[in-house]
Amino acid sequence: MIYETVLLSVFLLSVFLYYPLNARKSKYFFETPFDHFIPLLPVFVISYLAVYPFVAGTVIFSLGKVIFTELLTALIIANITAAIFWYFIPNGMRRPYLKGKDLFTKLLKWVYKHDNVTNAFPSGHVYYSLICGFYLWQSLSQIGWLFFAFGGLIAISTVFVKQHWVGDIGGGMLWTIGAIFVAKMIVGG
Repeated sequence: MIYETVLLSVFLLSVFLYYPLNARKSKYFFETPFDHFIPLLPVFVISYLAVYPFVAGTVIFSLGKVIFTELLTALIIANITAAIFWYFIPNGMRRPYLKGKDLFTKLLKWVYKHDNVTNAFPSGHVYYSLICGFYLWQSLSQIGWLFFAFGGLIAISTVFVKQHWVGDIGGGMLWTIGAIFVAKMIVGG
């Protein structure tokens, strides 16, 4: 129980590395030609924000289960290595002007107001949602693929709300694969 508490504490501390790094100015390194063809779809703000209950729910679900240590190890590795990358290469996203007054656009304006444009590559939303989706898929054999698909929806939503470039999704996917691979080596899963 002490080990799980320490691991959970380290994970929570690693989450907070994002905030001071996100307050810095950024450059726009990872824009691709595809990004100009992707429309702004404010309705995707719902799936974009779903990452927070998805991660929290996955961590709570995994408490006391075999996947807990490996899941948190993967998340910690992803957070710390992404923070190192963001520190040395502050990068961000150009956001569009939001005109609408519907609920989704208002919610997206709130996101834009409270989340600066830095720390785009790799996308934390992508690696959080795919790491959680992967471990839920592994532990819930019959319906686990639904959680992995939901993680994919969260990842894709990042480009439709103009929080990330397509390249940022690729970076998040690489971080997912690397973090899971290293976590499996460390934990021995």
